Amino acid sequence: MKKVLNGFLLGLGFSIAFALFMTIWAITAQPRIEAMFEESYSKVKSDFDSSFIDSMGLKIDKTVIQDQSVLINYKVNNIGSGLASLYSVRFTLKASNGQFMGNCDHQIPEAFTNNNFIFLSVRCSDLQLPANEFDVAIASVIKNRQQF
Repeated sequence: MKKVLNGFLLGLGFSIAFALFMTIWAITAQPRIEAMFEESYSKVKSDFDSSFIDSMGLKIDKTVIQDQSVLINYKVNNIGSGLASLYSVRFTLKASNGQFMGNCDHQIPEAFTNNNFIFLSVRCSDLQLPANEFDVAIASVIKNRQQF
């Protein structure tokens, strides 16, 4: 009977030690491992996004003031993938005095063509200043929110 009691107490001691170890690990080590994973994932995702955006080759060809709006003609490289439709182009319009005139967003469509470039245009009419004060458009690429 004494051997059974000693075995029971030994097993109980190991169980308590194991439970204590797992509790300490869950409180301290696991969040650090999760944070390292999140950091690595964010870096890989950021590297992919920036190299993808660079490969788009976004360039503004021409801007024209028409009927109290600004018409922007631009081109992107035909990367031959539906991935481009996950992104939009945001044009930030500025006046000749440097004042902010507004933003204009344009979604990049999926295009199936053999051409090297896809030529697009967007009309920006919701401006905070008169269109004739327009000076420059600054283009940036933004990721669309995915809807499931």
